[in-house]
Amino acid sequence: MQRALQSGQDQLDFEGSLVRIDRGCALFVTTDSLQEENHIPDNLRVLFRPVAMANPDLAMIAELTLLSQGFAEARVLSKKVASMVELCDGLLSSQPHYEFGLRFVSRKCRKIKEKSFPQKRRKMFQVPKKGFRPFS
Repeated sequence: MQRALQSGQDQLDFEGSLVRIDRGCALFVTTDSLQEENHIPDNLRVLFRPVAMANPDLAMIAELTLLSQGFAEARVLSKKVASMVELCDGLLSSQPHYEFGLRFVSRKCRKIKEKSFPQKRRKMFQVPKKGFRPFS
């Protein structure tokens, strides 16, 4: 893909399918730096530039996720999601199998969507109670 971008091509043959190249896109490889067995092969590592990330803004990520799902009151609901995640992270056990980060936020936003009202523009009231009941 990088060669196709460098040569100015508009399409790329990817495993037998012709794929249109969007020049506004970017490719990222993410890893969890806390895990010891985390290893990117050298031939892949040379194609990417290392970038250090800070802690994600969970409220903004939740807001954008909920907006993309059609919630009219995404900002208010995302603040509730972020504060709930912070409470879980601070008050619940710090065992390694509990993860209250980005994956948890996206799972909860998906669960809110599944449990929400059937209207196209969903309201924020009563949704968090339904969406947070099963912690899976």
